[in-house]
Amino acid sequence: MIETLAVWGVGHIGASVVMAARQRAVAQTILGYDLDHEAIAAMAAYLEPVFSPDALQQADLLILAVPPMALASCFERIASWPRRPAVISDVASIKEPVCRWAWASLGEQGLPGFVPAHPIAGNEGKGYGAAHPDLFCKRPIVITPHEMTSPQAVEYICTFWTELDARPTLMDCREHDQLLAGLSHLPHALAFALARATTSNAQRWHRTIGPLPRSLQDMLRVARSDPELWGEIFFLNHQALLAHLDAYIETLEGLRTALQKEKLTTISRWLTDSSMHVG
Repeated sequence: MIETLAVWGVGHIGASVVMAARQRAVAQTILGYDLDHEAIAAMAAYLEPVFSPDALQQADLLILAVPPMALASCFERIASWPRRPAVISDVASIKEPVCRWAWASLGEQGLPGFVPAHPIAGNEGKGYGAAHPDLFCKRPIVITPHEMTSPQAVEYICTFWTELDARPTLMDCREHDQLLAGLSHLPHALAFALARATTSNAQRWHRTIGPLPRSLQDMLRVARSDPELWGEIFFLNHQALLAHLDAYIETLEGLRTALQKEKLTTISRWLTDSSMHVG
C-alpha cells in the first residue's frame, strides 16, 4: 500500500484516480489539490484537501492531472521543492512535450523518478462530476518512460495502475504521439468539424421531427468533449495531427471523385475498399 498518494488536479481523470484509489484502498492517505476549491470540497469524502501545491511534496506518489499546457509550470514548481515525491507521473494525452518540460525543470536528478503515463480512458464528460471509480477498469494505460526514468519507478507506476484494475503497457513517447494523433486526436477533430457542418440541418431536423438520426448522434457524442482541453492537445501534437488530416482529406477526395463520376459501381468500390479496413 502507498503511504501517501497526491493528485494535483481533480477534474475528470484526476477525480477518477482519487475515487479508484480510495475504493480499492491502494493508499493510506490521499491528498488532493486543485485551483477550483469547489472541486476539492466536492471530493472531500475521498481525499484530504490541501490548498497549496507545495503541500503535495510530502507524497510518495504524485499524479499530475492538470490540463496539458499547465504541466510545464507544475514541473517548475516541483523543481523548487526541497523534498520531492519518490515517483511523479501524469495523465496527459500527449507525451513528447511533457518529457521535454520535465527534463527542462527536473534535470538529471529528478528525471529518474518521473514516469509519463496516459490512461486510454475517459469520455466526453468534464470535471469531477463525470468521474467514476471504475473508469480505468480493464483499460490500457500507456507508460512512456524517458531514457533516464529508473526501472524501479516504472515498476512502481505499473503496479499502481494494475491495482486500479487497469492494464499498463510500455511505449516510446514519440510513437505514442504519432499513434494517438491518428486514433484519438483525428477522430475528435472530425467530430468537432461534423458538429460545425451539420448545425443548421440538425436544428431544422430537431424542430420538425425530433431526435437526430442515431448515426449522427453517435458521431457527435465525441464533439461534446471539453474544447479547451482538446485545443491544447491539438496544439501540442499539431504536426502529427496535420499529417493525419492530410491523409484523411485525400481519402475524402476519393469519395468526391467517385460521386462526381455518378457511377454506382465506382461509389460501391470506394465503400467496399474502405470497409475492408474496419477491424
